[in-house]
Amino acid sequence: MQYRMLTIPLLFFMMFLSLAPLGAGMDIVGFEVACHDGSQQNPSVSGTVVVWEDSRSGNEDIYGYDLLTGTEFPICILESIQCSPDISGTIVVWEDYRSGNADIYGYDLSTGTEFSICTDTSGQYQPRISGNKVIWADGRNGNTYDIYGYDLLEKTEFSVSVETFNRRHPDISGDIVVWKDFRNFKRNIYGYDLSTYTEFAIYIDCPEQIQIAVSGDIVVLNDKRNGNYDIFGIDLSTGTQFPICIDGSNQLYPAISGSIVVWGDSRSGNADIYGYDLSLEMEFPICTDGFNQCNPAISGSFAVWDDWRNENQSYVYDIYGALFDSNTPASPVFFFRPVAASLLDSVSEKWQSVLDSMPETMAGDEVQLLNGAQLHLKHACMLSNPVYATGELYKALDLLDQVSAML
Repeated sequence: MQYRMLTIPLLFFMMFLSLAPLGAGMDIVGFEVACHDGSQQNPSVSGTVVVWEDSRSGNEDIYGYDLLTGTEFPICILESIQCSPDISGTIVVWEDYRSGNADIYGYDLSTGTEFSICTDTSGQYQPRISGNKVIWADGRNGNTYDIYGYDLLEKTEFSVSVETFNRRHPDISGDIVVWKDFRNFKRNIYGYDLSTYTEFAIYIDCPEQIQIAVSGDIVVLNDKRNGNYDIFGIDLSTGTQFPICIDGSNQLYPAISGSIVVWGDSRSGNADIYGYDLSLEMEFPICTDGFNQCNPAISGSFAVWDDWRNENQSYVYDIYGALFDSNTPASPVFFFRPVAASLLDSVSEKWQSVLDSMPETMAGDEVQLLNGAQLHLKHACMLSNPVYATGELYKALDLLDQVSAML
């Protein structure tokens, strides 16, 4: 059997050989997700899977990319428009125009199954998902938009907030739903607890604000209380507001996962991606390429965003991303990074040795071992913590030793 040996992934080398702190105690590794004809934009990420809307076919479709395997795949590529995707676990949701108006559809990555969520004849927009709950802005009640939801396990639709004033741009984390609310002719932020069926005010009569997001008990938003757009947080458990970034330039598109907040930042004169660790009270740059980057999404240690570095047309973007990790002396990462780097040298030497002595055809057992070694290398490639990456490297080295003994 012929076997083509793959090179060790470039991102892996970047991670352990060329990694440098780009901020006070934060390590950043950037990577490309999707660069094709047309525009790739509006990404969402959950775990190691990125989804986005993609116009390579001439209209917007939904595509995905597995950061662990390096595999891109189509999710929905109809001739009609599909846009505004979101992902949680193995479930992807999006706006879908196959009926002529905006509906909400979903796709289960684990089964390869597409399904409809809401196909009411009015428009449904801006779907967001957390676990088995999907929420969206819904125009079925007239000239205003309300917030509706759907339980994927119970297969039941429910209303979240139905009033005479507009509610837009919802987000969800667990049982907590938040949205922009214009009741009483004011700009407000409201929330709803799906477990207790309780609506609550978060911020009443706030200055002009564009985006909001929630993770756990923390809501992040950008508003103009200081004359330009800044990033603020609100702790729902205490009702306390706090600044995250109040630089004199504009900060837009906040997103949050756990203790990490990311946003688009114009302090350099173009749009960059910045982050802030709430637990460490530390700001750090994520991407400061000379072109515009905006609209970030985040899951754990992965951030992805719209990126303009390869284009010369307005609003034509690609998807880039980064993984990041704290690099403090108290972190096991700090101690294991040189261990992982040294181990990578051993793996690289063994890999080259096997490659040099590999015959044109190989037995099935040898191919299976090499496939296993490649898989462990790919796993290590995507682990931001060298403690865990070291374990994957040892597994790869063991399999390569077995192959070497068989040659």
